[in-house]
Formats: sequence, C-alpha cells, structure tokens
Amino acid sequence: MKDLAFVPFPCFFSLVNKNDMPRYTGRIQVNLKDAEEGFFYSGNYLGKKSIISFGMGLDYQQDAYATVDSTKAKDYTAWTVDVYFDHPVAANNVLTLQGAYVDVKNTPFSSVTDGVNTYFLEKMKMYFAEGGFLINGTWQPVARYYYKKVEVGGVDGKISEVAGGLNYYIKGHNANIKVEYAQQLKDETDDFKNKQITVQCQIFI
Repeated sequence: MKDLAFVPFPCFFSLVNKNDMPRYTGRIQVNLKDAEEGFFYSGNYLGKKSIISFGMGLDYQQDAYATVDSTKAKDYTAWTVDVYFDHPVAANNVLTLQGAYVDVKNTPFSSVTDGVNTYFLEKMKMYFAEGGFLINGTWQPVARYYYKKVEVGGVDGKISEVAGGLNYYIKGHNANIKVEYAQQLKDETDDFKNKQITVQCQIFI
C-alpha cells in the first residue's frame, strides 16, 4: 500500500457501535498430545512438552460502525485457523512449526491514514508461517514468512515479509538473547523494501 500508513491504535468516533451492540468472541483448540495450561500459551516449550494443536477462533459485532456518509452500520467479522507443532526430536533438540490464517471484514479496531483522512479497514486477509529448531537446548535458528492484503477506501494494498534470526537461551525463557533480520518484499503496489534488525534481551529474576 504505497500511499497509506498503518495507524497502531483504533480510531474511534461517534458512529462506532452507536447502538451499544455486544461483541462476541470465542476460540476452540484441540491438542493431540500434551495439554497447554493457562490463558496465554508459551509458543515455545523448549522440549518440556510435545504439542500438536489445531485451533480456530471467531470475533463478531453487529453494527460495529457506520461511516459519516452512510445510514447503515456495518457488521464486523473476523475468523482465524491455526496449527502448531512443538516436538522434541532428540535429547535437547526441538522442532517448532506454526502457521495461521486470518480473515477480517469491516473492523473498527484498525485504521489507516493518507495524512488527511482516516479509514477503517474494510477487508484484510493475512497468513504467516514460521519455524525454528532448538539445538542442545541453547541455540535456535528461526525463519518466518508473513503476508497481508488489505482493502480500504476502495484501494487494495499488500505487505509481505521474510525474516530469519537466531535465539540464544542462557536459562530458558528466564534469560535469553534474540536477534532477527526482517526484509519486506517488493510487490506490485510497493516500490520500496523496508529492512529491520531487532535485538531482544530478556531477563527474569
């Protein structure tokens, strides 16, 4: 999307959910091997669990928002499916793979701007896949691919990205260092390539 920049916060105004409609959300997940406890999942168990899971989720709100020039409110709908695999293949070696697809229509929770006007996303389709291999419980090379297509204000835009990195686990999730290089891919709507290097250090005492 060449002329639109993403806004990292919702843009609320008087026509968002003017009828005070409730928002419904839910998720179903099936684990074929070990269970995952808690509300938030680890995403990387470092060999302590064997996870094979399939999940799906739905988010819906009737009459979520209406534009200033429209008398009919639009329903917001989002759904997703995902798969996750995290399994020890040898002593202290773990293969981790995951992927997901997300489909969103008429969301008032994300917006884009052209510098003058702000628009809610009318449609968004996104998918990603990533994987990593933990070696001797310490080093973990990782790779990721990400693709997103949006429609807003009658304009389509695409963003795709590849990334690779290396994680060093000093003491599991309590102490580690992660380095990643991400490269935005060029497509028919973008004539630039963003490049980013991220370094993270995490310590829990």
